[in-house]
Amino acid sequence: MRIVGGIVAGMVTAALVFWAIAFVGDLIFPLTTEIDARDPEQVTGAFASAPVGAKLMLLAALFGGAFAGGLVADRIALRRWAAWPPALLLTLFSLGTLFAVALPAWMQIALIVAPVAGALLAAHGVPRRTVVAGQGSADATL
Repeated sequence: MRIVGGIVAGMVTAALVFWAIAFVGDLIFPLTTEIDARDPEQVTGAFASAPVGAKLMLLAALFGGAFAGGLVADRIALRRWAAWPPALLLTLFSLGTLFAVALPAWMQIALIVAPVAGALLAAHGVPRRTVVAGQGSADATL
Protein backbone atom coordinates (compact mmCIF):
# COMPACT_ATOMS: atom_id res chain seq x y z
CA MET A 1 0.00 0.00 0.00
CA ARG A 2 2.91 2.33 0.76
CA ILE A 3 4.25 1.89 -2.77
CA VAL A 4 0.92 2.67 -4.44
CA GLY A 5 0.36 5.66 -2.16
CA GLY A 6 3.84 6.97 -2.90
CA ILE A 7 3.36 6.68 -6.63
CA VAL A 8 -0.04 8.38 -6.52
CA ALA A 9 1.33 11.18 -4.31
CA GLY A 10 4.28 11.51 -6.67
CA MET A 11 2.04 11.82 -9.71
CA VAL A 12 -0.14 14.45 -8.04
CA THR A 13 2.98 16.35 -6.97
CA ALA A 14 4.44 16.10 -10.49
CA ALA A 15 1.27 17.54 -12.03
CA LEU A 16 0.99 20.36 -9.48
CA VAL A 17 4.64 21.39 -9.77
CA PHE A 18 4.47 21.19 -13.58
CA TRP A 19 1.41 23.45 -13.72
CA ALA A 20 2.84 25.87 -11.13
CA ILE A 21 6.07 26.36 -13.08
CA ALA A 22 4.17 26.56 -16.38
CA PHE A 23 1.86 29.20 -14.86
CA VAL A 24 4.81 31.29 -13.71
CA GLY A 25 6.38 30.89 -17.15
CA ASP A 26 3.17 32.15 -18.75
CA LEU A 27 3.20 35.18 -16.45
CA ILE A 28 6.83 35.97 -17.33
CA PHE A 29 6.56 35.17 -21.05
CA PRO A 30 2.90 35.68 -22.07
CA LEU A 31 1.73 34.83 -25.57
CA THR A 32 1.29 37.96 -27.66
CA THR A 33 -2.06 36.89 -29.17
CA GLU A 34 -5.10 34.93 -28.06
CA ILE A 35 -5.20 31.46 -29.60
CA ASP A 36 -7.69 28.63 -29.85
CA ALA A 37 -5.92 25.73 -28.09
CA ARG A 38 -7.97 23.23 -30.12
CA ASP A 39 -6.47 24.48 -33.40
CA PRO A 40 -3.02 22.85 -33.91
CA GLU A 41 -2.01 25.45 -36.52
CA GLN A 42 -2.64 28.34 -34.12
CA VAL A 43 -0.79 26.56 -31.31
CA THR A 44 2.14 25.77 -33.61
CA GLY A 45 2.27 29.39 -34.82
CA ALA A 46 2.09 30.78 -31.29
CA PHE A 47 4.76 28.40 -30.06
CA ALA A 48 7.02 29.17 -33.02
CA SER A 49 6.80 32.89 -32.28
CA ALA A 50 7.18 32.45 -28.52
CA PRO A 51 10.44 33.67 -27.00
CA VAL A 52 13.11 31.14 -26.10
CA GLY A 53 12.44 31.86 -22.41
CA ALA A 54 8.89 30.52 -22.76
CA LYS A 55 10.19 27.31 -24.31
CA LEU A 56 12.80 26.94 -21.58
CA MET A 57 10.12 27.46 -18.91
CA LEU A 58 8.16 24.57 -20.41
CA LEU A 59 11.27 22.39 -20.15
CA ALA A 60 11.84 23.61 -16.58
CA ALA A 61 8.24 22.68 -15.74
CA LEU A 62 8.73 19.16 -17.12
CA PHE A 63 12.03 18.72 -15.30
CA GLY A 64 10.77 20.25 -12.04
CA GLY A 65 7.55 18.25 -12.07
CA ALA A 66 9.36 14.97 -12.70
CA PHE A 67 11.97 15.78 -10.05
CA ALA A 68 9.48 16.81 -7.34
CA GLY A 69 7.08 13.98 -8.15
CA GLY A 70 9.88 11.45 -8.26
CA LEU A 71 11.30 12.66 -4.97
CA VAL A 72 7.93 12.42 -3.23
CA ALA A 73 7.23 8.96 -4.67
CA ASP A 74 10.71 7.72 -3.74
CA ARG A 75 10.51 9.05 -0.19
CA ILE A 76 7.05 7.66 0.52
CA ALA A 77 7.37 4.30 -1.26
CA LEU A 78 10.97 3.78 -0.14
CA ARG A 79 11.76 2.39 -3.59
CA ARG A 80 14.00 4.20 -6.04
CA TRP A 81 12.01 2.93 -9.03
CA ALA A 82 8.91 4.70 -7.68
CA ALA A 83 10.37 7.96 -9.03
CA TRP A 84 9.76 6.80 -12.61
CA PRO A 85 5.92 6.68 -12.87
CA PRO A 86 5.55 10.46 -12.29
CA ALA A 87 8.17 11.03 -14.99
CA LEU A 88 6.29 8.66 -17.28
CA LEU A 89 3.16 10.76 -16.78
CA LEU A 90 4.99 13.92 -17.90
CA THR A 91 6.74 12.06 -20.73
CA LEU A 92 3.35 10.95 -22.06
CA PHE A 93 2.24 14.60 -21.91
CA SER A 94 5.38 15.52 -23.86
CA LEU A 95 4.67 12.86 -26.48
CA GLY A 96 1.16 14.21 -26.89
CA THR A 97 2.62 17.66 -27.42
CA LEU A 98 5.06 16.29 -30.01
CA PHE A 99 2.23 14.74 -32.01
CA ALA A 100 -0.01 17.82 -31.76
CA VAL A 101 2.45 20.66 -32.40
CA ALA A 102 5.26 21.04 -34.92
CA LEU A 103 8.41 21.84 -32.94
CA PRO A 104 12.08 22.33 -33.76
CA ALA A 105 14.27 19.24 -33.39
CA TRP A 106 16.08 20.50 -30.26
CA MET A 107 12.74 21.01 -28.54
CA GLN A 108 11.46 17.56 -29.53
CA ILE A 109 14.50 15.95 -27.93
CA ALA A 110 14.40 18.20 -24.87
CA LEU A 111 10.71 17.45 -24.23
CA ILE A 112 11.61 13.80 -23.69
CA VAL A 113 14.95 14.35 -21.93
CA ALA A 114 13.65 16.85 -19.34
CA PRO A 115 11.29 14.55 -17.40
CA VAL A 116 13.70 11.62 -17.67
CA ALA A 117 16.52 13.75 -16.26
CA GLY A 118 14.27 14.97 -13.44
CA ALA A 119 13.35 11.42 -12.42
CA LEU A 120 16.94 10.26 -12.68
CA LEU A 121 18.09 13.03 -10.37
CA ALA A 122 15.23 12.36 -7.93
CA ALA A 123 15.88 8.62 -7.81
CA HIS A 124 19.67 8.57 -7.77
CA GLY A 125 21.01 12.08 -7.29
CA VAL A 126 19.57 12.88 -3.88
CA PRO A 127 20.69 10.44 -1.16
CA ARG A 128 18.14 9.15 1.30
CA ARG A 129 18.96 9.48 4.98
CA THR A 130 17.86 6.73 7.31
CA VAL A 131 17.60 6.56 11.07
CA VAL A 132 19.55 3.73 12.66
CA ALA A 133 17.87 2.08 15.64
CA GLY A 134 19.10 3.57 18.89
CA GLN A 135 20.50 6.75 17.30
CA GLY A 136 18.87 10.10 16.73
CA SER A 137 20.21 10.42 13.22
CA ALA A 138 22.45 8.54 10.87
CA ASP A 139 24.76 9.24 8.00
CA ALA A 140 23.92 6.02 6.19
CA THR A 141 22.28 6.27 2.81
CA LEU A 142 20.38 3.65 0.87
